[in-house]
Amino acid sequence: MAGYARLYIAKKHADRAVTWARRAVRKRSKRAPYHVLYGDALALKGKTGEARAAYRRALAIDPENRTARARLAAGGARAAK
Repeated sequence: MAGYARLYIAKKHADRAVTWARRAVRKRSKRAPYHVLYGDALALKGKTGEARAAYRRALAIDPENRTARARLAAGGARAAK
């Protein structure tokens, strides 16, 4: 699921990326990297507020997650670039 989400993010297919990232988060909700991935997919889709919430959830699970911290510091729009 996460692999498909990464693939669709790379191909800039936001809807499919969100779908697969959401599935990954639902399957393994305690894995911070999946929440970051979901945030990246949401950012690609232009849903910055929801993306930031996903990054914050990743930090709630793993306060040391550098990727989530970096995404929040960058404004949550890194994946959309």
